[in-house]
Amino acid sequence: MTAAPATDRKTFAGRVQLKGTDGEIEATFATFNVIDHDGDVTLPGAFKDGAAVIIGAWGHRSAEPPIGKGSIAVIGNEARVRGRLFIETSHGRDAYSTLKGLGAL
Repeated sequence: MTAAPATDRKTFAGRVQLKGTDGEIEATFATFNVIDHDGDVTLPGAFKDGAAVIIGAWGHRSAEPPIGKGSIAVIGNEARVRGRLFIETSHGRDAYSTLKGLGAL
């Protein structure tokens, strides 16, 4: 039997980087082998490197149109999305402006 991987508790704020002014972003959305606030652990392999994804509205409001698209990048112990927000739409533009306003928060 294989031993379970060591885990640590995390405080995760997710890093978001805005790349220029055309809506390009990169955001860390998961850290592997770390217990989150709900007691859940995301294991390596949970996300496919290079997979295409839809970027949803803030707060997972699935009834609203997508705000962008991107692809997953698995880098070390993190999963990131690299993509572009649809700044030509009101939803994408609002999300971009909100993220820009939040800055390092």
